Amino acid sequence: MMLYRFLQKLDKKTFSPIVISLSTSGEVGRKIECLGVKVYSLEISSVFFNPLLLLRAVKIIRDHRTELVHTWMYHADLFGSLAARLGGIKNIAWGIHQSNLSPKFNKFSTLIIIRICSKLSGLIPKIIFSCSKRAIRTHCDYGYTERIMKFIPNGVDVSSFSSQKDAKFSVKEELNIDEHVSLVGVVSRFDPQKNIIGLIHAAEKVCRLNKNCQFLLVGPGIDSENEKINTAISSSGFNDFFHLLGNRDDIPRLMSSFDVLVLPSHGEAFPCVLVESMACETPCVVTDVGDAAEIVGDTGLVVPVGDMTALASGILQILSLSLNQHRQLGRLARERIERNYEIGLVVRQYEEMYQSMLA
Repeated sequence: MMLYRFLQKLDKKTFSPIVISLSTSGEVGRKIECLGVKVYSLEISSVFFNPLLLLRAVKIIRDHRTELVHTWMYHADLFGSLAARLGGIKNIAWGIHQSNLSPKFNKFSTLIIIRICSKLSGLIPKIIFSCSKRAIRTHCDYGYTERIMKFIPNGVDVSSFSSQKDAKFSVKEELNIDEHVSLVGVVSRFDPQKNIIGLIHAAEKVCRLNKNCQFLLVGPGIDSENEKINTAISSSGFNDFFHLLGNRDDIPRLMSSFDVLVLPSHGEAFPCVLVESMACETPCVVTDVGDAAEIVGDTGLVVPVGDMTALASGILQILSLSLNQHRQLGRLARERIERNYEIGLVVRQYEEMYQSMLA
């Protein structure tokens, strides 16, 4: 989605982008094509790259007379670099979008590719873009070349993500929730690093002390078909306090309805969900992952990674605020995003770096 937002704002008079997806294009690919940007899908199904698909990528690069290749994540950094070099391209930029490289939360094959990229980082890319300052430190410790690292944060379209006046009422009506109940939201995909099961343990602690709140869990894989989530909720004894909404296309509306958004993750680089929520004037309680603490600043609460007791306490603290205190915190959050993470400002930084690479 960050790539989609980036391409929305990219100056098309100066740059003519195309996208090559290693796998399928999916929903985001279709959204990108609606911007008038051509998307090619290689449909690679294995970590072991098919040489024929590599040659196809090389042909696409040559056919479009490409001058610069910007790869987005680890597999693309390696595959895209090979394709770019075979296509005669020397202007190559890599992307880093996570900060936790623990074997506990990463596939062994992914860690192998990260290690290979660390060895190649001083030889192939001119720039390595990272959306997280903490991710830069993590990757330099892993062997990446520090001198070519460039921090550019993710951004949000503050016109699309803003507080919606009637959202709280309409969401509660949709889910048959009493108007006086507080809403605690989580927007994520189901992944070990996102720690959704840990969030449910924290929610149990919250519900024992505050029976006047309910939890809305939103995102791919977070639905009634997920057995792990269902088991954790059943074990909590608070089944009626949870709503599993799955993938939704009304995220700004949902975020505007939350009294607090929670980020329980074990690992992130730059969690876009925070800038989106804050742009909707919703305070956040987050674990100290990636750049989360820097994003939130003094407009929310930060707790240690993995400490679900502290996370529960943070949620209870935000829910205990008066209406005026809560609104003031939300306004400060919105102002912080407008000042530091507006998507137009972010894209201008990328454009300036592209121009410097091509000069």
